[in-house]
Amino acid sequence: SKRIILLDDSLYNIRQASTVGIHGIHVNGKDRTLEEGLAEALGHILPNGNTSLDPKSPLSNYKFSDVKYLGAKNKVDANAIDTIVWKALAEEFALRLQKTKNGTLRVADLGAGMLSMLELFINGGGENEQLKASMLSLIRNILASSGNSDEFTELQYFAYESNTNLLGGCKEKLRKLGFQEVAGNKWQVSLPEMKVTVHLRPKDFQNEQNPPESLDLIMGCCFADLFEPDQLVLSLQRFAHKSSHSPLVYLPITFAGETRFKTTRPFAENKKGNRLVPSDTTAFQMYARSLITHGHNLDHSRIVNAMCNFGGSLIAKGSSDWIIHPKKNQYLWETMMYFFGLSGASE
Repeated sequence: SKRIILLDDSLYNIRQASTVGIHGIHVNGKDRTLEEGLAEALGHILPNGNTSLDPKSPLSNYKFSDVKYLGAKNKVDANAIDTIVWKALAEEFALRLQKTKNGTLRVADLGAGMLSMLELFINGGGENEQLKASMLSLIRNILASSGNSDEFTELQYFAYESNTNLLGGCKEKLRKLGFQEVAGNKWQVSLPEMKVTVHLRPKDFQNEQNPPESLDLIMGCCFADLFEPDQLVLSLQRFAHKSSHSPLVYLPITFAGETRFKTTRPFAENKKGNRLVPSDTTAFQMYARSLITHGHNLDHSRIVNAMCNFGGSLIAKGSSDWIIHPKKNQYLWETMMYFFGLSGASE
């Protein structure tokens, strides 16, 4: 049997429609956007308590929060980052310090979120075979092996994040790491034989009129696939134009368009609807197409080619797969289910 569904921002209209058997979904732009309403109507996401007017509907307690999402994502990121490339970056840093003799590294983190990469630099992270030592200790150990441990004494870290909703979370993270605010959006901490200064820049790096000078590294985690490759490289070049030497570019966790459940599910019959439920492959292809429609690049080789075409060279690459456990990483799991549901609505 077919049913008629009304998506409306008027509760009065929805209640009136319900009297003649029309199911209503309240889309008010706050509790439910139109895109979410379409996904709910198609059964891709469950109703929530604020939008469903049907007492018989199963409800979801999930609500998207960019702060909670990033907090959950950061744990998976730390485990996913490739250990071999991480160590290769430390070696490149050590070579630069031995060459410049100024004891300082200057790093720009683009799309810094809530400073997960800064935490990885200071404390390390990951689990089991994916365990990574802190970048600072790796560099010092490399330098110490050649008797030059005193050649690294300071880290200047420029964190760019355009989502101002995350600024409070950034400051909370800095306090947990032992930093103190010494000026407006400038934070410092003294570690053993090391001073770290963080400059919070709540803006899009592409709008920066006065970018940092003499950068050693431009970094963007879960970042590069958001751009058309040539435009990405041109934006990085403009951002680094004040650097007297070519900075390193580190782009961990660049999505390449492949998603799957473990274990995978074949086509299955939906007994209620008398139709087939799409396989994992089909569903995730919808998700990939949705990302491409929104401007994502899912071919990481295009990024490497663009870098090389503009004079760069590839130093190291590796796999950085996200592994999301439904219980251990519950909020991120629920968020990905939510993303998959929204992406399939247009199909």
